[in-house]
Amino acid sequence: MPRPKLAELTRAERGVLGGLLRGLSLRRIAADRGTSPATVGHQAESIYRKLGVHSRSELVALFAGG
Repeated sequence: MPRPKLAELTRAERGVLGGLLRGLSLRRIAADRGTSPATVGHQAESIYRKLGVHSRSELVALFAGG
């Protein structure tokens, strides 16, 4: 599987990515970042699109090398 293209992500998206990979809910990531769950949801969708995945499980697999 190709290496994730982290350079394509914004700083905010990289922050959200960390929460997604730790298994945090969108609501929890939003609270930790001081933003709304809707904003985090949009950032998560952007992350998936930029990295070529369709779900959190695919995202985790991408970073696990699977």
